[in-house]
Amino acid sequence: MPDRRDFVGQGTALEALEMSEVFYRSIVEMLPNAIVIIQPDGSITAANSQTLDLFGLKSLSDFLGRNVFDFILPEERDRVESDLGRVAMSEKLHNQEYRLLRKDRTPFWAEVSGYLIPGTGEKPKGILVTARDISKRKSMEENLRNLSVTDELTGLYNRRDFSLAAEQELKHAHRTKADLVLLFYDMDKLKAINDNFGHAEGDEALKAAAAALRSTFRASDIIARWGGDEFTVLALDVPKGSISVLQHRFDETLERLNGAMGMRYRISFSVGMARCDFEHPLMLQEMLRIADAAMYRKKLGKRIR
Repeated sequence: MPDRRDFVGQGTALEALEMSEVFYRSIVEMLPNAIVIIQPDGSITAANSQTLDLFGLKSLSDFLGRNVFDFILPEERDRVESDLGRVAMSEKLHNQEYRLLRKDRTPFWAEVSGYLIPGTGEKPKGILVTARDISKRKSMEENLRNLSVTDELTGLYNRRDFSLAAEQELKHAHRTKADLVLLFYDMDKLKAINDNFGHAEGDEALKAAAAALRSTFRASDIIARWGGDEFTVLALDVPKGSISVLQHRFDETLERLNGAMGMRYRISFSVGMARCDFEHPLMLQEMLRIADAAMYRKKLGKRIR
């Protein structure tokens, strides 16, 4: 006959187990990150309430039983599958960044870690995954990257990063024997605009000029604010004779801009150019020197007239 003490002992152990489960669940619920348990096939078996906020869910019933890959951007799935495979082999996954999907299919950036949950015998209980939204941080990083490579006022390349990108294109052109044209633009009478209408109006004129350059040249061409009132463009794969067509298009764009904006002044440019082709290969600094000198001659000619 079983001893009464056996039942008491079993009851005490069961109570302790229940208390420990409540204790650990309360800790999981207090954590700021989403906690998800998935199986090797990707099925979701448990999650805390922070998961609702992360994925824009109303109830965990919308989440449990689903496959984790339903909430991962398709472009990320191969990488995530590979990483989870390593976790299943007892490797730890620390602070990996993935693009996930909310319930409404809106993508967002998350920082994810993963750990194998050991089970009885050789079969693990699953993989514990922690995740937190890092969209704001990624947005700030992107803004900093843009600030580092672009001119803050116009959104064009800045001088340093134009030089880096142009050098790479020139190396490629030398290998492939492609034709490149560098154009050096100097805005006419920007100082007069600043003096007569204020620097804020001068800034608007510079932004309008940048927009005109963008609409004239292709997305593959490299356009930059070189500094002050100067702009540079490295036009790629430009056959001989076609540069005049591009310049005519730019002049027409400026005419429409001047007419549409009804400004008290006109935006115009002096421009010089230098060509790099198979017969006359040039380095960037030489092209800049030639284009700048040609631009200066144009500007001097306007002053003489």
